[in-house]
Amino acid sequence: MGNCTKFEVVDNIGILTFTRPPVNAVNQEIRLTLTELFESVNNSRTDIHAIVLCSDQKGFCGGADTKEWYTEAGKNSAAEINRMQEMIFKCNVPVIAAVNGFCVGMGFGIASLCDVIVAEKDAWFQFPEVNVGTVGGPAWLTRIMPEKMSRYYLLTGERIPASEMYRLGIVFKLVEKEELFDEAMKIARKLTAKYPPTIWAIKTMMNLTEREAQDVIDVTGRMRALGNREILGDDPNKREMTRAFNEHRQPVYDMQYLERAQERLKPYK
Repeated sequence: MGNCTKFEVVDNIGILTFTRPPVNAVNQEIRLTLTELFESVNNSRTDIHAIVLCSDQKGFCGGADTKEWYTEAGKNSAAEINRMQEMIFKCNVPVIAAVNGFCVGMGFGIASLCDVIVAEKDAWFQFPEVNVGTVGGPAWLTRIMPEKMSRYYLLTGERIPASEMYRLGIVFKLVEKEELFDEAMKIARKLTAKYPPTIWAIKTMMNLTEREAQDVIDVTGRMRALGNREILGDDPNKREMTRAFNEHRQPVYDMQYLERAQERLKPYK
């Protein structure tokens, strides 16, 4: 994973920690590391059923490494950023961001692509691109925040307190600093207790629905049918889940189906 991140798997939870002092500025190494990780989860790994993104520095992420923009490593940064964001957005498994301190620019974009955001009570978020002469990723804020509010924060570059993000329903839970990682892991464990292909199908259908939301009634029916027929298909665990539900017991899964289910998912990525 290099010197900017560390990665481990605990109880089927992939934990990626940003470790680049002083502010976890996103450089080429971090971009490529994230892309490689999420591509592997999307295409081949079946041992990871949730991912937690966190930091061991004073903040979650201070945004793009602006010092890299005009160097050799920055020449392909736009394409690398697009690929990284695409892989996070399309990730099969739930992704939880544990935000400490600050979450700025590209770091904010990364967090916005996660399924769940947990934050310290004193954390803050910011898209400061207006102050550094670049556009950044306004679409990632407008997809999670009311349009007029997102315009204000994008155009002013002001900080957004975690309490306001929580009020708007963007941050799922506010916790004390010392509780942050444990809370993120608690949520991850709750999600890993579910049958993985069902999670994969639901996430994929939500993503496809978001992209086709112009005709939400039509697309909802089509996405439901697509998820059930094409992705989950003849998975024997579907019947076992129904049987277990009716019998008021925990289902017993045949986990050999995971690789096959992942293959069925690939045409929709």
